[in-house]
Amino acid sequence: MDLARGKVPVAPRTGTTCVGVRDVAKGHVAAWKRGRRGERYVLGGENLPWPKLFAIAAEALGVKPPRITLSPAWLRAAAIPLDGISKVGFRLDKVSGPALRALGVCLYFDGAKAARELGYSPAPMREVLRETAEDLRRRGLIGASSPRRPPSAP
Repeated sequence: MDLARGKVPVAPRTGTTCVGVRDVAKGHVAAWKRGRRGERYVLGGENLPWPKLFAIAAEALGVKPPRITLSPAWLRAAAIPLDGISKVGFRLDKVSGPALRALGVCLYFDGAKAARELGYSPAPMREVLRETAEDLRRRGLIGASSPRRPPSAP
């Protein structure tokens, strides 16, 4: 929602594993029905760099993605003063030293075992984010701007 409102000016040059909540719920049911006792399954989806994830989300929302990217070293350095100000009682609304440090690490996970043993097959993030944007619009939580669609194939 912050991205839809233009409040995400930067993207870390790291990445994360992304998956829709419906797919995670289906994965839990599949693990309950078909999983082996004592085994663990990663119910991840696509491993995406943050700039690409924001670009996909921005397209679905019909807004521009962040143009500035920040290196992990920059994020670690920026976390230091935030730690200091939080120790004296100040809090920033949506950013903290620990959060910046977490964004400075690439968190990719492999769901191949869940796919192999449970038949787990999450939807592509482009589809998940398009559906999410449509739902947010329908509920009036974001503006009604049209998503920018790629040109049609000939």
